[in-house]
Amino acid sequence: ADEGIGAPITANSFADYEAVIAACGNAMSFSAADVAGHTFIEVGTSESMTFNLGTGTASNPATGIYNDGSGTVFTFHWWVEAATCAGCNYNYLVEYIDTRIDSNLPIPWLRDTVALIGINGAQYNYVKYSEQSNYSDSNRASGSDGEIWNSVDEML
Repeated sequence: ADEGIGAPITANSFADYEAVIAACGNAMSFSAADVAGHTFIEVGTSESMTFNLGTGTASNPATGIYNDGSGTVFTFHWWVEAATCAGCNYNYLVEYIDTRIDSNLPIPWLRDTVALIGINGAQYNYVKYSEQSNYSDSNRASGSDGEIWNSVDEML
């Protein structure tokens, strides 16, 4: 879709995303220290994300490295933020990249908002909300312009 860059078949709002999390039994709370210094590989793929050490806050994000396992590598920023939905008591991991962070990115920006919904040994289950410049307005709170999906990653 979208000239090979990708776009959701059915776009969803961030409120839709939070409803999916609630339907999964809610998400878990964690801190930047739980993420920093770790590498995760998506089960069934060779894609990895390494989260470098750092404060991991929105005002002072840490950096990370995405590697698709086939030679494509990007640097990204990451931070942990509290969910703001009514009655929510969990966190989101936000992974953000734009062409100022890594000039090799083929689009102007992309952002994933990630909720942890379960841990089974070294496997972490997530629900993700993905947005990117070719189909989103960059404001999570407005419109229906994101893709909701899940993944299982293994921590190395």
